[in-house]
Amino acid sequence: MKKVLITLVVALFVLSSLLGCKAPAATPTPTPEAPYFQGKTVTIILYGGAGGGTDIFARMLARHLPRFLPGNPRVVVRGMTAGGGIPALNYIYNEAKPDGLTLLGGSGTAWLLNLYRPKGVNFKLEEMPGLLAAAAGKAIAFHPDVAKEPIDLFTAEGLVFGDRSPSSSSGITMVVIGELLDLPIKYVWGYGGTGPAALAFLAGELTGFAGSALTYLGSYMQYEEAGEMKCLLQGGVFDAEGNVIRDPNLPDVPTGPELYEEFYGKPLSEQDLETYKGIVVSNQMFSRSIFFPPKTPANIIELWDKACRDMYKDAEFQVLYERVCAGQPWFLVSDAPDVWKGMCRPSDEVVKLAFEFAEKYGEVFD
Repeated sequence: MKKVLITLVVALFVLSSLLGCKAPAATPTPTPEAPYFQGKTVTIILYGGAGGGTDIFARMLARHLPRFLPGNPRVVVRGMTAGGGIPALNYIYNEAKPDGLTLLGGSGTAWLLNLYRPKGVNFKLEEMPGLLAAAAGKAIAFHPDVAKEPIDLFTAEGLVFGDRSPSSSSGITMVVIGELLDLPIKYVWGYGGTGPAALAFLAGELTGFAGSALTYLGSYMQYEEAGEMKCLLQGGVFDAEGNVIRDPNLPDVPTGPELYEEFYGKPLSEQDLETYKGIVVSNQMFSRSIFFPPKTPANIIELWDKACRDMYKDAEFQVLYERVCAGQPWFLVSDAPDVWKGMCRPSDEVVKLAFEFAEKYGEVFD
């Protein structure tokens, strides 16, 4: 009897356990985190006009970047062309979210505004992380009747250069080169920009012309081939160490520092070289550049950097890049962050000299 009772108790205990206890729940399988850009739209803000060099460059990026950004987002280009670029730059600096979804397509205009900081400028380029630039040097050409070789520029008669003003991109470039190398250049201001100045050159009003490498190769190389102009000097571009080197796509002519050393038998002084780098080279390195709003997280910038590296290796992209940018050096900021920071804003001494040079040749600042 006792044995039966024990067996009954055990049976009841097992039954109550089966009825009152649930089987342990299965451990859920973790869901992989969605790629950061999935389902999102990226906007590249431009302040230049439609169809210009920066616009074409940005639309080229917008066409190919979705294939390389994680999550394959939509990439669109939006124009904010009012106010000469100041509203667009102020917006990116002060209002755009630092989430990697809004970027700025910049040019030398951004650099000039950051240098002179006229009324209305409320941004600091040096505080906006950079992504890349399609670095384009400056081509400096003259009429063959005035100078046939670079060394002729020191003794030539009739060197006449013109542009919009001594504070424009080409204007300040030529003023600084003329001052540092002590070239006998006469300046004429008031042209509508590089295009009108080039027409004045071809008409014989001017004997000197300066334009970006892309402009020169795309529009004016035919005149050099016809013997109507000759590129004798180039501004140069930066390498990853911050040295001034020749733009590989321009005619193989010296940069300003090279020509100075050839004629004077010594290099530019340390201060003069800093001035040349800080104004002439830095200015033209921003011809096609991409920036983020301040405080954009490093991990998001890294996603962009990787996407751009992968895109640049892509054969389909390379075909279009060659057509749009003529194979200009692809400058990724992560390869030379210190060089980039120095490009954004020169030293106070160089900024002071930029104002002094421009004012010496007729610029009036507010």
